[in-house]
Amino acid sequence: MKRFLARLALFLLPVVLVYEIFAAALINTRELADLDTIVAATVDGSLTLYGTSHNEKIGAYKLQAASALGAQLMVLGTSRSMQLRGEFFASDSFYNAGGGVRNMWDFVDFLSRLPQDALPETLLVVLDQNFFNTDWRASSSDESQDFEGGDPDFFDTLLRTGIDYGEGKFSLFEVLSPQPGIYGLAAAARGTGFALDGSYRYGILVQDNLEEPQKNFAATYRQIDFGQQRFAYGDTPDALALEQLEQFLAFCTERGIKVVGFLPPYPPSVYQRMTQNGGYGYLDTLYEEIAARFTAAGGEFYDFTAFESEDVEYIDGFHGGDRVYARIALGLAEHSEILSGQIDTSQIESMLADQQGNPRNFPG
Repeated sequence: MKRFLARLALFLLPVVLVYEIFAAALINTRELADLDTIVAATVDGSLTLYGTSHNEKIGAYKLQAASALGAQLMVLGTSRSMQLRGEFFASDSFYNAGGGVRNMWDFVDFLSRLPQDALPETLLVVLDQNFFNTDWRASSSDESQDFEGGDPDFFDTLLRTGIDYGEGKFSLFEVLSPQPGIYGLAAAARGTGFALDGSYRYGILVQDNLEEPQKNFAATYRQIDFGQQRFAYGDTPDALALEQLEQFLAFCTERGIKVVGFLPPYPPSVYQRMTQNGGYGYLDTLYEEIAARFTAAGGEFYDFTAFESEDVEYIDGFHGGDRVYARIALGLAEHSEILSGQIDTSQIESMLADQQGNPRNFPG
């Protein structure tokens, strides 16, 4: 028996040593850092990038950061709002709380959880088209954003990290040395995560299929062809979602928050496929339905669904890159009275003028 146990220990020793290295990677990348620490780094400006591999608490992080910062100009939406960078705006008090919501109801829920003195003066919201699709809204009605933090499980994360390494998702050499301002394995290994201003960096993902960008749309094409998930079919805008929009606008009006919103863009080939499919009749009147409600509440609303752009400028079938959103910001600067003077057009034009980088993103 003793000989068996000795042989078993010898057999398991390499595994133990490897997982000790994985544990060191978790510690050095601060994958398991608590939200209080990450929010504090956001507030004091020491954070460079926050992106975990297995402990994402985006709703809780964005809520806590927004509460602590109390930005005068705030962006709010899903992941389709997270490319609006602080550099695009002239305000010294800016925060992108993108990722803080998942559906139309979450907007009121998020804002109502902020301290009164942390509510923004101006709110720029991005309303995903699928918010107003009845089938999608019904299927996601029990998926409201999670605003609770919670502590990550060390051993579960350690096991998942080992699996990730086995699948070639990261290199140990990139994560064994502490990197100042970096929180999370994804941020350290792939450069993906939230920057100090709350906007998102896609890291190495921006390199995928630059020569054949439509390869990145394969999953979206399937969803369009079969009417699935955010690309579910629908004839008219969802009545309940429109009612929730009215409640959100009323909330903002009562608290003196000026609101500007827009429908985000799809890659040209994706929008063309949706049009050819014919299953998206609800989009025909969606802008008019939303814009009328914004106007009645003293706000402004814009439609960038079919925004002039190129497929290569998109990360996937529904996430535009930095350059797409930079040009959207210029469009808002041209037409929005509420955002007049709050968008740094000269900075944006300077960033766009540099054509040497990746067509999807700006450096940094």
